[in-house]
Amino acid sequence: MKLYVARHGQSVTNDVGIMAGGQDDPPLTPQGWMDAAELAANLGSFHGLIVSSPQHRAQQTAEFVRDQLLPGAPIRIDPDFRERDMGNATDKPREEYERMNNEDATIAGAETPEQLFTRVKHGLEGIREDHGDTLLVAHGGTCQMIVCVLQHLPPHEFRNVPALKNGEFQVFEL
Repeated sequence: MKLYVARHGQSVTNDVGIMAGGQDDPPLTPQGWMDAAELAANLGSFHGLIVSSPQHRAQQTAEFVRDQLLPGAPIRIDPDFRERDMGNATDKPREEYERMNNEDATIAGAETPEQLFTRVKHGLEGIREDHGDTLLVAHGGTCQMIVCVLQHLPPHEFRNVPALKNGEFQVFEL
């Protein structure tokens, strides 16, 4: 079974360098729709289950890919793959988030790496039960944590995992 892990297309907050996290739900930009089209083209003949975060930007990307590759196929919405709750860093510029994160790995009100790890691991266990190729459309931090879970890395390492660009994907064997 192959797991295709994709980051959603560019959102409004990605475009302006704001941390949306799990609390904010911005739509795709025109560039984000182009990212979704490129993702669909790069997936080629993908034929399997599509799973998406419940957040708008991920669902828009998943729906676009589905309409291009598997018209009419259902999309499973899984809240385990929503973006990390950024707490007090929500809607802050990326530079401020980075400063807050470097000063104290625990941002007030934010989901901890351990909490995110547990949530993502639970979601992946559900996907493993399907026994077929799966496209998972999620978010930057979530995709990084998926790599930690699949590669048996500790939760705090997710910040060291290279981030996917909007519309990029990686393939894993499960």
